[in-house]
Amino acid sequence: MNRHQQNALDAAISSVQQIAMKIVELPVPARDAALKIAEQAFIEATTKFGIVPERGREFVALQIGALRALVKEIEAAGGAKGGRA
Repeated sequence: MNRHQQNALDAAISSVQQIAMKIVELPVPARDAALKIAEQAFIEATTKFGIVPERGREFVALQIGALRALVKEIEAAGGAKGGRA
């Protein structure tokens, strides 16, 4: 992975918490749609930065898995404004 790809990867990883917080602020019925939008954005980013397709799919799956887990964790901690997220 070159430096440009690594920077993109680092940015995506660091954005997971911010994205999860925004998803938790949405009404529950809208969260699945938000996760699909995030997934598409990650897919587009892997394509844009020339990440090998197999690695890109793995990366996207990991990111979405992390987002889903973090959303659940934030909900369990009282939500985005619960003070414990």
